[in-house]
Amino acid sequence: MRYLIVLLIGLSLLLGGFSTEGYAKKGRLTPRQRAKIKARVHNLTPAQKEQAAAALRQKMIRLENASEKATAGASRALIEADLERVQVELGLIAPPPMVKPLRPKPPLPPGKKPLPPKAQLRGPRVAVSVGYLAGMIAAQGELRYFEPFGLTQITSQIGAAYAQGEDSDKVLRKHALIILGGAYNLNPPKTSGLRSYIGVAANYDAYTTGKVSGTFGGEAYYGLEGGAPKGGKTFFEVGYGTIRTGFSPDYTGVIARLGYKF
Repeated sequence: MRYLIVLLIGLSLLLGGFSTEGYAKKGRLTPRQRAKIKARVHNLTPAQKEQAAAALRQKMIRLENASEKATAGASRALIEADLERVQVELGLIAPPPMVKPLRPKPPLPPGKKPLPPKAQLRGPRVAVSVGYLAGMIAAQGELRYFEPFGLTQITSQIGAAYAQGEDSDKVLRKHALIILGGAYNLNPPKTSGLRSYIGVAANYDAYTTGKVSGTFGGEAYYGLEGGAPKGGKTFFEVGYGTIRTGFSPDYTGVIARLGYKF
């Protein structure tokens, strides 16, 4: 009996509605016709409603295809009126699901400001380089942090270096250095292509020939780097620096190093 009811509903919908009485112009249903449809579908199970809606959807597809092929104005108008009625009936039987609006966040109390994000170190990036430091042959490795603690356009660095060269007495002296410094990026963030920066750093001669430690020195340099902003970068730096042993002699000279930042 249930399937017979579904079949009858589907046939009545396919034939143009539950009643042909009193259709308004342009295919719109009258309130009486809407009430009849609602009364008919009220007691249907979800499965029966789905079957009736499927029959209406199939009819709507056929009407849309017929409307595209129709050439006469009167014929097209009748088809479009019938299509409009089917769309209304389908909306009554299977209305679209309601989307629950998102609840807006409550406003902050007066005078209370949102908390800023925690400042943090970004990175680190590993950098290695070889060249000259204070006029001596040197190799250097360091960690570089981009915009530490929210400092825009700033890169900080901490690392170590090995350098060796002859002092004023022509004695070969070796040095193990600790380096701490930073650089200011001269280009806007995420700039592609070649980028430039200037930097300063302090160094400490932690060990030199003779098993003694030195004291603090420094350096200033100008650098160029290339590569994708988030990828590896080749860099070249040139400047001037000094390494102080704490006793005579000190080393002062050119800085020129070529490196790669991972």
